[in-house]
Amino acid sequence: MDEPKKKNPNENKNKNRSPVIIIAAVLVIIIVIVLAFLLTKCGGTGGTEDTNETDTSSAAAETDPGPGASEDGEKTSGALTTDGEVVGPVHVHSFGDWTVLTEPECLKAGEMERVCASCGEKQIRELSPLGHDVHNNECVRCGKKAVIEDFALADDRFDPEYCMVEKCFSSDEDVLIPDVYEGKPVVRVRYESFANNEAVRYISIPDSVGVVESWALAYTPNLEMVRIGKNVTDLDPTFRFYAEALRWLYVEPGNERYHSWCNCIIETATKTLISGCGGSVIPDDGSVKIIANSSFSNVKNLTELVIPDSVTAVAEYSFNNCEGLLALELPDSVSSIGQYAFEGCSGIRSLRLPSGLTELGLGWFRGCSSLEKVVLPKGVTDTGVSCFEDCASLKTAILPDGLERIGNYTFRNCASLENIDLPRSLTALGDAFAGCTALKELVIPDGVADPGVSVISYCASLTKLVLPKEMTRVPYHFFSNLTSIESVVLPEKITQIEYNAFMNCPNLKSVVFPASLKIIQYDVFVDCPSLETVYYAGSRADWEKIRKNGDNEVLNKVRIVYDYKG
Repeated sequence: MDEPKKKNPNENKNKNRSPVIIIAAVLVIIIVIVLAFLLTKCGGTGGTEDTNETDTSSAAAETDPGPGASEDGEKTSGALTTDGEVVGPVHVHSFGDWTVLTEPECLKAGEMERVCASCGEKQIRELSPLGHDVHNNECVRCGKKAVIEDFALADDRFDPEYCMVEKCFSSDEDVLIPDVYEGKPVVRVRYESFANNEAVRYISIPDSVGVVESWALAYTPNLEMVRIGKNVTDLDPTFRFYAEALRWLYVEPGNERYHSWCNCIIETATKTLISGCGGSVIPDDGSVKIIANSSFSNVKNLTELVIPDSVTAVAEYSFNNCEGLLALELPDSVSSIGQYAFEGCSGIRSLRLPSGLTELGLGWFRGCSSLEKVVLPKGVTDTGVSCFEDCASLKTAILPDGLERIGNYTFRNCASLENIDLPRSLTALGDAFAGCTALKELVIPDGVADPGVSVISYCASLTKLVLPKEMTRVPYHFFSNLTSIESVVLPEKITQIEYNAFMNCPNLKSVVFPASLKIIQYDVFVDCPSLETVYYAGSRADWEKIRKNGDNEVLNKVRIVYDYKG
């Protein structure tokens, strides 16, 4: 007979707790749902966020979608990781048309806004001043007159039926270039016409002008605004070089070659941005595909930049010496970058390269002295030349598997670079790390049979070095000025040590020579006062057969260990 079951004394207690647990669970679920809803509203940011972006065309103000927006006016917001990936809740803004709040005037900026229909967030944007619309030497908008005496005017150098501006002497901050002189139209603004004029802040180029030559407005330190007439068809991108206060660029509507958008001057037919300034915002509506040679060169007051994914090419020198730029993210659409494109951008701290790159170019980021980390895309096989030279703050460089070549001067004078892993795929290594004074160790892969001259010279902290097994010669100056290194083991296939190879290695105490060695060039160990021992894998007789050129007197003073087996 089965024993009767004993009654569980906690049974009633558990039954009483069950409804409480269910209610608590339901409450938790409700709270989670409410929180999720609140967080998804506008990316969890709450409130409104105004931007101080600028636009140069009041005529286009109501239809311009603006930076960061899609063609239908949508814009996303959400939390971002350091790698630029969107995480957490994302809200998609649905912005309406731009509404002009205040109209721009000749010298006064306007303002416009647009509002997200779903959350009420506003974007505010500045409209560039319009400049003076000069006809018969007088602005048709405000009546201000051009002062002929403020200019040196002469017959145009190509056609005496016209005139050109040779020099501006005005002490007025608001300069109207005359459109007619002695009955002749003014059609050209000459090279450096406004150079070193510290008074001028606003320049209006009339519709009569067709050519604005290179450096025409250069070295005008307080220039803030330029109005380009509607008949200018030849505008050199360097016309505003070293005008470091420039923030507004405006092209009069009706110009058949150029138009302006958010202080960018764009060649309409080719979709090429030819010139920008500190207040520029690159349009993302597809109207810009190419950023031209020198288009932002020396624009030191440019602090923010978004390159939209409509851009496919960034030309040479396009952003060089933009010292105020703090971050750079190049979209995957960019497939071409010209030489020295971002050279001297000393403020850039973070960098994102297009994922499709296979080669880096000449001097792209040379002198970006605040850059701390770089990650090369997976498909890169060649670093080019001088790409990260003089990046003094660069601490981390992550190189991809598959990299085949590191070109000359790629990381030269990167004084903060302590360690770097070279991939096994590497087959060519130029003079890449000279002057990396913080570099402590380096392993050169076996695939590099012939490393370049001065690869590691002046690496003052280097204490550990592994050379490739297939290496057959030690180039001149290869080990020069390694002030911390104490011992070196040369690979077994080395046949020649070139001149000054170990110059100024004051703490070098020992070197291991292979039996394959045939030639020691002159002055190999000059200024190596601590050298005590040379370990040689061959016999004494083999040592005597090695050709020793020039002054290698130190080898007669050190202890030589023959038949060294390691």
